Amino acid sequence: MPGAVKLRRPVTENKVIAEFLKTDFHAPEFAQYQSALHDLVVTPDLTQEGQNKVRRALFNVRHRSLWKQLPADTEWYEVEMETKDLERIRVFPRAQWRRSAAGDFDLTQVAQRIVDDRYRAGASAAFLAKIDDLRGHLDQEYAAGAVLLIGLDERGPFTILDGNHRLVAAMQTSSLALNRFRFFCGLSPKMARCCWFRTNVATLTRYGTHRVWHYTHDAEKELLRVLQHSSTNAQAA
Repeated sequence: MPGAVKLRRPVTENKVIAEFLKTDFHAPEFAQYQSALHDLVVTPDLTQEGQNKVRRALFNVRHRSLWKQLPADTEWYEVEMETKDLERIRVFPRAQWRRSAAGDFDLTQVAQRIVDDRYRAGASAAFLAKIDDLRGHLDQEYAAGAVLLIGLDERGPFTILDGNHRLVAAMQTSSLALNRFRFFCGLSPKMARCCWFRTNVATLTRYGTHRVWHYTHDAEKELLRVLQHSSTNAQAA
């Protein structure tokens, strides 16, 4: 299709969650699980349904309210991204990225603002330090991991669901390191209902409803239940 990114292959949601966890497992919410579940996250076996259930439950500890916004019919693909396709991508519209975007979430525009001295003078030191540190790693052949995108179809535009910092940092390197990333994209004709893709009163109201549900369902308790069930099955085998 002219004007579309190339869809390399369809992938399962289990695959996408596994890739997301690999890049996010350092987060403090996962600290108590980082030793016991290290191998399950770092070297996942997607053929083992028990592992998939544990990873999903672990993922939900930090990201359930985010993931619940995606339409139920979202289909995932590994996609090929070329430099010219960066113009199709928008940063994730949340937290410090709202300040960085200044109303324009286009990835190339945000990346340019972050190196502007006028922006850096008033930006969070921790935020800038993270970008600078990642840029240094990318200059040293750092394994960049997966970037997750969402969109209506393969023509875009796409919003970054995970990978804002890494992708913006890559755009600051002397040679853009796109080949160090794997890109996965969730596509749905209903994606406009997702507040991460399109922010308006209706999508934010829907997000608020899901946040209430999130707070009334304890993801950590669910993870412990899944881990206990997994342990029992392993002993029985």
